[in-house]
Amino acid sequence: MERWLEMTAEGARRVVTFEREFRTDPADLWQAITDPERAARWLASLTIDGDHVALGFDGGAGRSGKILECDAPRRLRLVLEPGLVDESHLVVTLEATNAGTKLVMQQDGLPPIRAALFAGGWQHHAERLDAALGASTAETPLPELVPAYREAEAASVAGWITKTDDGAQVELERVIGAERAEVWDALTNPARIGAWWWPVIEWPDDPARQRALEAGDRFALGDDNMPEPQRFEVALLDPEAELILHWQGTDAELAIALSDHPGGTILRLRQSPTPDRMAGGQLRSGADFGAGWHSIVDALVGYLADIPMPDGDAMWRAAYAIYLAQQAGWG
Repeated sequence: MERWLEMTAEGARRVVTFEREFRTDPADLWQAITDPERAARWLASLTIDGDHVALGFDGGAGRSGKILECDAPRRLRLVLEPGLVDESHLVVTLEATNAGTKLVMQQDGLPPIRAALFAGGWQHHAERLDAALGASTAETPLPELVPAYREAEAASVAGWITKTDDGAQVELERVIGAERAEVWDALTNPARIGAWWWPVIEWPDDPARQRALEAGDRFALGDDNMPEPQRFEVALLDPEAELILHWQGTDAELAIALSDHPGGTILRLRQSPTPDRMAGGQLRSGADFGAGWHSIVDALVGYLADIPMPDGDAMWRAAYAIYLAQQAGWG
């Protein structure tokens, strides 16, 4: 499937960009975009009242906002959901070409995880716009578009897997839209860890599982899908430095460090080199380890932003495609 939009990360948020040539003149394309009657042929609905605008999309989704700039038939700039957590900015420009009109659209400030839904939705509706203007473009159902944009988002925030003599090392850096103290609490508070990582099944000296982790503690996480629990020992716990965990009985290490960022917190994760191993009847290697930590951090991001995660292992599959490509480059 061809992706019509590019996705990049900007701090804790995402930016989608669309560029395409339509075989009509700028005035006609402008009207197709801004006239409510014509826009309804490719959007679910468009309502304009003064400088206020409401866009409806297939599936019942919608966004309302304000027109900040309108220079027909060249440039349109909107702010959507102003003042809310989902506030974003949308800019559309039109430029005449020899064959018609080039449309460039950029929307920034999109929330993580949900950004794939926005990107897939824009492509779905842009295909309808192309068809409404006389092209033979087929309309792709939204559910078929979203996985490709999940991969695009995973690529925009991907970490690194490195081949070493001792196995595959995973390193990952992510900007999370929450204060550092909040992220640290989610990493060390037993009442919160299970909401994004694996459920807590053993906690040190605390049957009620109320107290936060301390250096030297041992604990275990796991669920029914895991062949055995993951058992850790806290080697270092310093909110100004790192949280370092060792898998019990081994030298394997997981290190997580936090630092401040204008958009929230930078999380840096490093898993020490790990050899390929059998798990669940399958050989797991660097791509598995990279995708695993990537999707776990995705879950932490979603938890702290109160964004529901998609069903199944959609986030893992998207990340796995990226790390598998990295692994293929090892030769």
